[in-house]
Amino acid sequence: MEPINQPARKSALNKFFGLFGLSLIVVVIATYFLFNTPTGIYKSEVKMYKGTEAEQEQLLIKIEGMIGNVKNITQADQNYLNSNNEIEKGSLQSNLQEYQRNVIDGLVDIKNDSSKLASLVARKDSYNYITAFNAIVAYRNTILSLQKSLQEKGGSASELLKTKSLLDACTAQLDIYKAMAANKPAPAMVPVPAGGGGGGNAAKEAQLQQQLEKCQTDLA
Repeated sequence: MEPINQPARKSALNKFFGLFGLSLIVVVIATYFLFNTPTGIYKSEVKMYKGTEAEQEQLLIKIEGMIGNVKNITQADQNYLNSNNEIEKGSLQSNLQEYQRNVIDGLVDIKNDSSKLASLVARKDSYNYITAFNAIVAYRNTILSLQKSLQEKGGSASELLKTKSLLDACTAQLDIYKAMAANKPAPAMVPVPAGGGGGGNAAKEAQLQQQLEKCQTDLA
């Protein structure tokens, strides 16, 4: 026996299943975005961190090489100051130039690569390294310039100290003879040369005055 309201019943069932299906689709879509969006963000963050780590590793490899060259420069500088062998000094100078050239080449590479870095942290680290090594290169250039200027003038630090010592001694002797020429007693701490008359003292004073002027000129 069939129901009298079969068409209305069928229509109601269709509406129910339609609304149920629509609600189910909404729930499925909401569930998908609820669980998939955090996962996507997490994957994106992980990818970004891995990229930053890779860029910093490449940067540190170059920095370690440059630091090694700076340490070699420090050691070569110390050996150069302690050496009295001109051949060894020439070899050390060549090594210093090579070490500095390696630092400059590494600095150029970092500058070129910094524009390609995607990580903000890696770019900031790169900028700090560039600033530090620029200062080191400028310092080395200043030292090389001073060394070259000193060599062109035919002097060295030891020669300047020796000239200053001679100048001090000449000044002390000149003071003694000036005191003797004026018939004044010589300073107690400096021995008076034997046998010197007034005329001889004046001649000696003039000679020492010439030596003093020459020493002052050489020291200048």
